[in-house]
Amino acid sequence: MAPPAEGPGAKASGSSPLSQKQELYINGEYRASSDNGTFPVRNPMTGKVIYDCAAATVDDYSSAIDAAHKAYKTWSKTSPSSRRMVFLKAADILEGYLTQDAPEILSSEVSATKSWIKINIMATAGILRETAGLVTHIKGEIVPADRPGTTILVERGPVGVVFAISPWNAPVGHTIPPRDMSGATY
Repeated sequence: MAPPAEGPGAKASGSSPLSQKQELYINGEYRASSDNGTFPVRNPMTGKVIYDCAAATVDDYSSAIDAAHKAYKTWSKTSPSSRRMVFLKAADILEGYLTQDAPEILSSEVSATKSWIKINIMATAGILRETAGLVTHIKGEIVPADRPGTTILVERGPVGVVFAISPWNAPVGHTIPPRDMSGATY
């Protein structure tokens, strides 16, 4: 699988995309934080700066939530089969990072071996694929009602936007897929 054409996964000529300043991804585009603030991401063993990362502001969070609300209107109506394809594509893209400099950069970020980084990337891709397989298996249930001769149908579906801030070391696969598969947005 080829790396993305733009953004952090893109390969600029002669440069290392993950070692460049990392921007926010809001409403389908990469951008600096609203106040242009950044923070250095350092190797915890050496203290060396690996890259600078955009420091999101409250305004950036609000922009992201507003964009997620707009996306929710479409994503929540997307067919389960289409959602499955998105999760499978995401897993392929994530695995594609293994052939770039992600293992080296991520290893520097957390002082982990490259093999441990590979295990985590592959596990997260696996979670995305497992989620893809479950998308068409979201079930409701029929429960008894107090009124004789009637039953209640409980149908599961998306309820809206989820705002989640994961710790720096939380795998993305543990944060997004379970909620996203039913049509929630971030």
